[in-house]
Amino acid sequence: MPTSERDRTFRVLGLPPDAKLHDSVNILSTLFDKNGQKTEPAVHSLGLDPYKFGRTVSKVATVTFARTPEILCNGKDRWNFFLDDATITIDTHFLGFTPLNSVKDDEDHKIDFIAVSGLSSHPFGSWKERGGPFMWLRDALARNPQGARVLLYGYDTGLVHSESFQDIDDIGNNLSFGIRQIRSPQPVRGKPIVFIAHSLGGLVVKEVRQSLAIYQMASSDPVNFQSVYGLLFFGVPNRGIEISHWLPIVDNQPNENLIRNLAPGSIYLRNLQHKFCQVFGFHDSRVVSIYETMKSKTAKQESPGVWSLTGKTDILVPRDSAVDSCPPGPRHDELGFNQNHSDLPKFSSPHEHDYRSVDYFLDDFRRDAVRVIQARFGNEGMYSSPFNSFLSYEIYIEFMSGILLIVPGRKSPVVKSVDTVCCWWVALNSGSQSPSHEPFQLKVSFTLSCYFLFLTVRYCMLIFL
Repeated sequence: MPTSERDRTFRVLGLPPDAKLHDSVNILSTLFDKNGQKTEPAVHSLGLDPYKFGRTVSKVATVTFARTPEILCNGKDRWNFFLDDATITIDTHFLGFTPLNSVKDDEDHKIDFIAVSGLSSHPFGSWKERGGPFMWLRDALARNPQGARVLLYGYDTGLVHSESFQDIDDIGNNLSFGIRQIRSPQPVRGKPIVFIAHSLGGLVVKEVRQSLAIYQMASSDPVNFQSVYGLLFFGVPNRGIEISHWLPIVDNQPNENLIRNLAPGSIYLRNLQHKFCQVFGFHDSRVVSIYETMKSKTAKQESPGVWSLTGKTDILVPRDSAVDSCPPGPRHDELGFNQNHSDLPKFSSPHEHDYRSVDYFLDDFRRDAVRVIQARFGNEGMYSSPFNSFLSYEIYIEFMSGILLIVPGRKSPVVKSVDTVCCWWVALNSGSQSPSHEPFQLKVSFTLSCYFLFLTVRYCMLIFL
């Protein structure tokens, strides 16, 4: 007999591009209502497949059932069904991007909100009311779109019995590549991006910022770099998180290094923060850091290989770690919620006191982001690159790569110089306040011109002398 699991949410992919809510319900009823059994599917959201946005594509839905079909209770997390000429895929893992609403067309699409969950969490469940149906990203933010596309990003960081040796930079690079996939090329101007992140998700986002700024700009992605406007961080462990309760879970597993990198004062976190501060200096950006003021239950082993959150309570991410997310420059707000670490991004209704505070910041993002990003791209809407009038960034990188090959034993200093110059150029063009006075800009411009001239002369000397 089917099981009653009203709050278990499924993702449905491959619905027809013209499907409405009632059409989607009919399709699911056709698939699962057999032998007089009614599953009573409810479709809570419906959006265009973001990986093919802007074309005639299929739709993606989030769905619950009053009585879960037996076939969806077989222990798997992904199922394929064939209906006429279409393939309908249903899953519970929510990996990759999941749209929570629809924007009518490219002209209506003004801004992207991208939500990234934390360590060993669920991409959907992380934001859902504990023990209830309310999921604020879908049931509040996405229903007041004002041209906003709301997306979840899911990745796998399960701890128990994991064979994965991925690290945070791997996850960040995958997210960065995914962003290039779902944001159609913008020949005129970029659409603002606001990242919403919980715990480890914030470090993944910071890895994206680092990648977009330093490495992937060399792969022609300056538009998305310039388009990031806001960060809404819930309990992000910028200086580290208490890991002693997790180490027994990952002991001698391939993912142990990922956990150790999250320890307070780790070299990885210091390097990440240093690089992030180098590139994220937009004075017109907005950062909100929300921190916990309640201890959290920790993991306890109930039996071999079985863990539950029944251990002693502890402070997982202290305030100083959660609020150290922003370099000088962007406007930064700090706010404490009297919640434990896991419940920081969970709310019971749009009328809850803590959610009203979040909604206030979201309204600010919606109101200001488009204006700010359009200003970054100039009056003509073109991305203002320092290399547009001389040579492309890709050619410059190839040029510098040639130097790296020619100068034996000097790779590290030159790489460091390239990173520094790139960061200076980014700061100069993005309006970063470091400081942003005209004499300083003239000084930096002159200094960089001399620096490039010096490198060019040295390059020629190495070739001809």
